[in-house]
Amino acid sequence: MNLRFAVTPESIVDLTRSRLDVLLNNTPFRSVPLAQTGTLIDPGRANHEGTVDIPPFLLTGRNRLSFYFDMVPSPQCNPARASTLVEDLDPNSTIDLSQSPHYAPMPNLSYFANAGFPFTRDADLSRTAVVMPDQTTPDDAEAYLETMALFGEATGYPTLEAAVVPSSEVNSMANRDLLLIGSFSRQPLLGAWTSGAGITVENGELRAVERSWWERLQLLFDWRNRRSHVAEVNDWLAAQPGGEGAIIGFRSPLDQDRSVVAITGSSPEQVAQTSRMLQSDDRVVKVQDDLVLVRTNDVRSFRMSRRYDVGTLARWTWLRWNLSDQPIVIAILLFAACAALAAVAFVVLGVKARRRLQGANR
Repeated sequence: MNLRFAVTPESIVDLTRSRLDVLLNNTPFRSVPLAQTGTLIDPGRANHEGTVDIPPFLLTGRNRLSFYFDMVPSPQCNPARASTLVEDLDPNSTIDLSQSPHYAPMPNLSYFANAGFPFTRDADLSRTAVVMPDQTTPDDAEAYLETMALFGEATGYPTLEAAVVPSSEVNSMANRDLLLIGSFSRQPLLGAWTSGAGITVENGELRAVERSWWERLQLLFDWRNRRSHVAEVNDWLAAQPGGEGAIIGFRSPLDQDRSVVAITGSSPEQVAQTSRMLQSDDRVVKVQDDLVLVRTNDVRSFRMSRRYDVGTLARWTWLRWNLSDQPIVIAILLFAACAALAAVAFVVLGVKARRRLQGANR
């Protein structure tokens, strides 16, 4: 981030102790000194420029960048004059994220709940289609409007280009990311599409399904997708049957490069309640993974379906990312590397030993 600011030397201000503090989401990460010896100060100019790197680990879907001028009065300062100090932030300030890699492991509903991703990749939602039930209820309409408000808040732009179609016309929107809205019994695409997400919707009820033996065999060497919460989901649903809302994320069956998010529930009322939950900051933090189940005082997240990648990373970065939460795999790779080095050293040292023996026998 390039900062441009002005510092006017004043006898009432001790610039050697004054600074500009930069915070992201209430977390301070940089203090810029205001003295002439500071890193961003050019004494020959009234306006000063510099670059501040934003730590990517502090970025979430809803970010607030704050600036605080900490102006320390000098010993000879008159308290009456100190109250007239004016600090200002240049309105031409910009934030440049163009060099950041564009990549996300999906499905991950925390991206959706916090930033509307993947739909908000385009501020006007020109690559988004909202699929409503063939017979829409007022609660479905409320869920639609609540979600569009979430997207508009994330982008700062109205959702002008989002297409809205009934479920019977979804094939015409195959090249878009799809937002499904409707209850278990009124949104027919849920029953047809969710089997790939590790769950089924039948007779107006949701349940998780066990992976087949072939899928489990495939996942033996796929450490990213081994974890699944089938038993936990069914136990949660069985504890209090009915009355739940759900958010489901999975890969689009119409286009492998697109994603689907479904806002659904056991009734239209639960669909609307689930969409309202997304406006609650203290409950949104619980939205993760690819299946979120919602009751009045409970939000649970579960991992059900296989992950897929959206965007690209450099090869080394991709490897580091995928191994970052796999200590067992890292240990196995380190053991294999050590074994390979030991084997090479054994061969090399053996050759040298034979040469020495041959030289001694001559």
